Amino acid sequence: MRRIALAASLVLLSAPSVNAQGRSGAGGSIERIASLETARAAHTTTALPSGDVLVAGGMGAGERSLSTAELVDVSAATVNAVASMTQARAGHTATALPDGRVVLAGGYNGEYLSSVEVFDPASKRFVMMGRLNEGRSGHTATLLSDGRILIVGGVGRGWSFLASAEEFDPVTGLSQPAGPLGVPRESHTATLLTDGRVLVVGGHRGRREAMEVYASAELYDPAARRFQPAADLTTHRRCARSTRGWNWRALHRRAPTR
Repeated sequence: MRRIALAASLVLLSAPSVNAQGRSGAGGSIERIASLETARAAHTTTALPSGDVLVAGGMGAGERSLSTAELVDVSAATVNAVASMTQARAGHTATALPDGRVVLAGGYNGEYLSSVEVFDPASKRFVMMGRLNEGRSGHTATLLSDGRILIVGGVGRGWSFLASAEEFDPVTGLSQPAGPLGVPRESHTATLLTDGRVLVVGGHRGRREAMEVYASAELYDPAARRFQPAADLTTHRRCARSTRGWNWRALHRRAPTR
């Protein structure tokens, strides 16, 4: 029987200080600040303009998908429940909009979800916003320069790995097809570049012995609504993290290729 340990504790990481010459001073620190009301995994966390952090959905005890959500006040070290989402979902995405709202898309709760809902920090409530063209989980969601959200890859019906992509419009609640990717991807990264394009890197398809981990990368051009191949990584990787560096290149941090 598979056992999964879930954590409810919250820790705060303080970065090392940096002097005028750009050199690190004292080392960083990690401190425990609070505990969530519900232990969860495969959830999302999103920083709000107020400084609070929205924790939404995920997988709870018994591997059931959760509809609950909580707000973490980091400065006060407190956690408070808010109204539940309209649907339980795990493995979804959460995208912060410029107006402070948060768009939650897709996920899994026994079926692959196409629904999209939005959290309003003013009312602390979720309302349904629209639908994706295809139910998916384990995808990426990237806010484009024009306000649309690029949804890429993931896993869909029948546990199929997806090469499809779409652009969701938070204004209309409608989604339009984009792409597709050159290969199906889950556990990849997607990074918005300063020129408006999106760099999609790594990921995998297949499970266990049949898993294929990618070193490939693709660039999405919103004007053409197409992907094109980019330079390969030197190491195959999945579940990595990418960060746009000072020179506006995407820096990739390795995660295990299990």
